[in-house]
Amino acid sequence: MAKVTIGKRATVENIRTVWAKESELSDWLATAEGMELLSQDLDLQIENPKRELKGANFPCDIVANLVGDEERIVVIENQFGRTNHDHLAKLITYAATHNAMIGIWIAEEVADDHRQVIDWLNKNTPDTIGLYLAELKAYTIGGSPPAPQLDLVCRPNVTMKQGNADVTDAERERRERRISFWEDIQQRMKKEKLPFQLQKPGPDHWSSIAIGRAGFHLSMLLTPMPFGNSESTSHTS
Repeated sequence: MAKVTIGKRATVENIRTVWAKESELSDWLATAEGMELLSQDLDLQIENPKRELKGANFPCDIVANLVGDEERIVVIENQFGRTNHDHLAKLITYAATHNAMIGIWIAEEVADDHRQVIDWLNKNTPDTIGLYLAELKAYTIGGSPPAPQLDLVCRPNVTMKQGNADVTDAERERRERRISFWEDIQQRMKKEKLPFQLQKPGPDHWSSIAIGRAGFHLSMLLTPMPFGNSESTSHTS
């Protein structure tokens, strides 16, 4: 058997050796490579990132949208160091002023109080709202260029949100079927090793597939049967 050489992973202790300023991190996250990192580590497919987009008064680090739905706005707030109240307030302000459905907060270290805040907000907001909190790390192997990584700390719990939502049992069951349907498609795509990415399975009647080219995607819709409320078919366009 041939000998396999295994490299040793080393942590980049000072993230500023990768990006000297927070604005440089935001610039990189707005690139195709940065969007791919968000897709891999947060399981979110995002497109059309815009830097320093203003609401009424204040510019947000990054404003984007979920793949295939320009109305599902995503705001991203980045910071070096430990999470603090200032950046928490910014995240909420940007989400409100841009009418965002998804908020992402990235920091080097997450304070436990702020983790509890994001978990509390995810639990007590509508199921259309989702907040993500992640720690930014970077690693090298044998002197390689630094490889960034996002360690997810908080994410919305779709099942919990559905249980807390003021919806009928029939609607709750419909949402659960939709999530299961999209999860089945996602698993089949992974099994076939297709070079595409399906949007994170959710309770909506639609989903999108990123095909690896900015501005292009495949949209799928679940349509109701002519008689009754059941959804039975998926159309791709």
